[in-house]
Amino acid sequence: MRFSVPIRVLVVLLSISLTIGCGSAADLPPFESSVQIPSADRNVIRSGDIVVSAEFPGEVAKEVESVVNAAGGFVERSVANDTSAALTCRVPAGQLGHVMNAIAELGYEERRSVSAEDVTEQYIDLASRIRNQIVLRETVRKLLQDADDMDEILSLEKELSRLQATIETMQAHFEQLKADVAFASLSVKLQHKRVLGPISYVGRGAWKVVSKLFVLR
Repeated sequence: MRFSVPIRVLVVLLSISLTIGCGSAADLPPFESSVQIPSADRNVIRSGDIVVSAEFPGEVAKEVESVVNAAGGFVERSVANDTSAALTCRVPAGQLGHVMNAIAELGYEERRSVSAEDVTEQYIDLASRIRNQIVLRETVRKLLQDADDMDEILSLEKELSRLQATIETMQAHFEQLKADVAFASLSVKLQHKRVLGPISYVGRGAWKVVSKLFVLR
């Protein structure tokens, strides 16, 4: 006796939920077999922020871009004028500290900060969910090949389209997460370094003399 369409699909979903995880990477299509459960290594998203003073921020911005490119990174956005510059960069996570040190040497470092977010659990969970959805999709495809009832065919095709859309969305998220782990984000702000003129130095000297008149020892 043939199951009705809803019951047949329900049986498929139930069987997959009970057996999922028993397959291997070899059972997956070539492209999607790269979506594997990560190892025990931690997956961390790093980011940095640095503010540097320079006499000519626009010129230093070009040097910053050279430093970033030399480290294997790239500049996502850059805005510069005569008095300031701001760059949003991506650099290999392992090179973040080195790049920040190199940028600091291009002027006077005002401040810097570094942050890290551990996304290991999110990484593992997403990889597992993608793998489960792929196994389910392949099972639905096999059912579709054997189906001969029009209503059943339409129902399975609808389910197949839904699964494919879900997989593509999750894979895009997974690839973005991998990119965020591999490449740290770096915000660079360059500001104009104020240079005191002769009168300013005289004023500062005079103030020191006057202030000492009120200090006995």
